[in-house]
Amino acid sequence: MTRSGTGTKRAGNSDRKAVNHHQSLTGEVPQLHERIAVRAFAIFEKRGKQDGRDWEDWFRAEHEVLGERMDADLSRQIH
Repeated sequence: MTRSGTGTKRAGNSDRKAVNHHQSLTGEVPQLHERIAVRAFAIFEKRGKQDGRDWEDWFRAEHEVLGERMDADLSRQIH
């Protein structure tokens, strides 16, 4: 019983960390969505506002925005 109690305590600590991490990300999701939407619309406009390629525009924008974010995160970790 002692061993499972210790395991539960460890899981409780990691659960709290996960919840805190999730809470910090919750505010970021709408911001990311907005940045991706703005970039997707810019791509759409640059292509001459041709309909029918909305998913392609969205995924390209998502790739660009998330790539920029990953580069920025990596840069902060290095410095």
